Amino acid sequence: MAGRWYPWDHVRLVLREALELHLPEEERSPEARDLARFLHADRPTLVQYALARPKLEEIWRRIHEA
Repeated sequence: MAGRWYPWDHVRLVLREALELHLPEEERSPEARDLARFLHADRPTLVQYALARPKLEEIWRRIHEA
């Protein structure tokens, strides 16, 4: 099955913006912190997914706009 490829530079930029890496950790939004916890979890929970989902959807939309 063929997948779809996305330019890594664009994906990396979208991820950095969603995680708010341009801000000090203590200034990042709760949504960005929830996304980081979800992405860094060894075994993400359903609650972590639910909290991260809005940012995940935002990432998906922004990647597909390109």
